[in-house]
Amino acid sequence: MKSRNLKTLARPLIACASVLGLMMTSVPAKAQSLPAAAPPYKISVFAKNPVGVSQPDSMVLWNDSLIVGFQNHVTKDGTDGKFSTRLRHANLQIKVR
Repeated sequence: MKSRNLKTLARPLIACASVLGLMMTSVPAKAQSLPAAAPPYKISVFAKNPVGVSQPDSMVLWNDSLIVGFQNHVTKDGTDGKFSTRLRHANLQIKVR
């Protein structure tokens, strides 16, 4: 008796799942907007990635320096033998308020 109930419910469940899947794929992604700052502040690029590094990850403000960690597409456990990169941007004259 249980298998008969599952068979009668299977088609409507599959139909609902299919419709939901189609609805989710047809919803357009929201466009990303550029960051904005309220006056008197402004946003500008102060440093660019050096050649050979990618995926900036963690950032730490340390004295007058900013330390940026780059993942460089390496595995998290280091099994691929590749290295991540830490880069120090020094003498930035950063004022924290």
